[in-house]
Amino acid sequence: MTLLSTEEDLEVVAQADSGHDAISLTAKLQPDVILMDVRMPISNSSSHILNQLSSRELEILRLVGQGKNNQEIAQDLHLSIGTVKNYITQILSKLAARDRIAAALLAQRCLLA
Repeated sequence: MTLLSTEEDLEVVAQADSGHDAISLTAKLQPDVILMDVRMPISNSSSHILNQLSSRELEILRLVGQGKNNQEIAQDLHLSIGTVKNYITQILSKLAARDRIAAALLAQRCLLA
């Protein structure tokens, strides 16, 4: 029994031991809400996912992980802001990341540690 299972208006449908398991369960169960420890190990899937990124995408992801915005990344890499936005969109898609924050957390765990 978990603390959340004592709440009458909540139903705990699954628990995962790794990010990989959480992703699989999410795809299968389609929950309305996910409560996840941001420090949860991703397992080997993170290195596999990061291997799908180009060197430029990894470079941009590192800068996102450092908290830089699109304008700062564009200036650092001598790119247009539109180009940076396109790269960010590609990165989020390849990582299946919900948003920039999820990508930044992944970068901090895997690229900046």
